Amino acid sequence: MTSKPIRVLLISFVPLELTGAGTANLLNQLVNFLSKRSGLRLEVCTLAPTERKRHFGSWCYITFKGLPLKFFHDISPSMIRYVLRRRRYYDTVLMIGLSSTSIITGLLLKFFSRVRIVQIPQLHRDFIFRDELAKLLYKLKKWLLVYLINFKIVQPLLIVYSREEENMVKCFTRNVIRIPLGIDLERYGELSVSTKNKSKDFNKKLVLLHVGDIHRNKFPLFALEVMRLLKEQIGDRVELIAVGRIHRGYFKKLMSKVKEYGLERNIKFKGIVPLSELLTYWGEANVFVLFSASEAGPFAIFEALTMEIPVVATRVGIVPELEEKGMLLAANYGDKNDMAAKIMKVWKNKDLRDFLIKKAKSMLPYYDMKYFLKTVYQTLIED
Repeated sequence: MTSKPIRVLLISFVPLELTGAGTANLLNQLVNFLSKRSGLRLEVCTLAPTERKRHFGSWCYITFKGLPLKFFHDISPSMIRYVLRRRRYYDTVLMIGLSSTSIITGLLLKFFSRVRIVQIPQLHRDFIFRDELAKLLYKLKKWLLVYLINFKIVQPLLIVYSREEENMVKCFTRNVIRIPLGIDLERYGELSVSTKNKSKDFNKKLVLLHVGDIHRNKFPLFALEVMRLLKEQIGDRVELIAVGRIHRGYFKKLMSKVKEYGLERNIKFKGIVPLSELLTYWGEANVFVLFSASEAGPFAIFEALTMEIPVVATRVGIVPELEEKGMLLAANYGDKNDMAAKIMKVWKNKDLRDFLIKKAKSMLPYYDMKYFLKTVYQTLIED
């Protein structure tokens, strides 16, 4: 007699088709893994520009539109209605990221259903806003919706990546599992073969690599301040290759600053590139840099470490823990002097580079994505 399959709904703010984003990467990894598990029936709901429904074998993928509102653009009434209509069908709801839709859905499911809620919140530090009013509204929304309603009232089971995230929710909920988030080491180990053996002349040029969206949170103006300091020290021997989805509105302002600082020859924005081209940039890079103001568990850092490229990053998300383990160097966000000094230190000191690469190599198995996926799966099927 066959047992009844576990019916899992996976809700995410980003669609499966999105590239260049850590959340999209995680979503794709989870869908690929969960859709192949026997005894589990998967349904995926995300936000996207158009609404559509597709079937992939035994699982279903549906996209919904969000509202065109600045602070509540991630509310999708159609998704909320859809989930509530089918609430008795699901055994477990898995939510990736924090969106208004997921919080409202979780609240309604708590009162109108006995479905179990598991959440990977991907908590970030405060985002960068142009004005104080926007910043205040964001903090108010975050405290009310996320901490008070979601974590205090709904009380889902939270899966977090880092101690920082754990500390952010410990006052509101005790139902927390901390699982280190990494990458598919086997896949990236195979890809890295083409980059590891390339000889790099560190004395000739400092080649920095940034992989991530080009917008004010991932590639802030702070990055240009760091580049200006580096150029003052070594001139045109410094180059930054920036790979990632370009946000046009912000990019216009960014380029005006690039010209103002005289960095046109020092920074190359590549946009989204195919894997073969990205591997070329990995092979050219001396140091990987992460300038982000907010992150959870950035995949690009683990990619760089797998490619045996030393990392200098801002202390966001899981970065402080990696720093403690000696896997990278870190600086506080906005501290341009310390960031530039750390980059120069890594570039000039071969012993330090060798130490960081060796340490990262020994610690990376702890961050293999397969452990994260297996733990999430076990959590979903538990009674």
